[in-house]
Amino acid sequence: QRSVVAASFIAAAHRRLATSLPDFCNFDSGFCSYSNTGSYDWSRGTSTGTSGTGPQSGDHTSGSGYFMYVEASSPNYPDKGPFTLESEEFEQAAVLVTFWYNMYGAAMGTLQLDAYDSSSAAWETAWSLSGNQGTSWLEAEVALASSATRIRFVGTTGSNYQSDMAIDDVLVAAM
Repeated sequence: QRSVVAASFIAAAHRRLATSLPDFCNFDSGFCSYSNTGSYDWSRGTSTGTSGTGPQSGDHTSGSGYFMYVEASSPNYPDKGPFTLESEEFEQAAVLVTFWYNMYGAAMGTLQLDAYDSSSAAWETAWSLSGNQGTSWLEAEVALASSATRIRFVGTTGSNYQSDMAIDDVLVAAM
């Protein structure tokens, strides 16, 4: 009897902790359903504070709001990471992620989006990009395996401080 009650309590707690879809975050009010889980932490800000790298004119949403970014200033180079920003588990499988990214900097490293495949119980890289992508915010639209129940953004800095990367306006959807 006691184990049935405990199992029901755990199942109910899990449902409350899971994130419903669609899930949208512009980071203006905080981390939303994301948390730092890697060796290094993503930062939330309106600027990276470093010239020649990262967003140069504010966030993607309004130009004056917040975004999440990897700070590559010393001691966070060369090739430091993973900076891992992971979502909570979703109530249902996610099949599409759209987000805006900024990868401006002469020594830019790598940004990747991983999805946790519940059927194989493993993280799989769904999208990855390396190198300087210019000063503009760019959009990525990534289709996921039908059994993806979590996502994470993983950043690795480049060879020097000019490798601040950022994400904003993340939308995770089910079809």
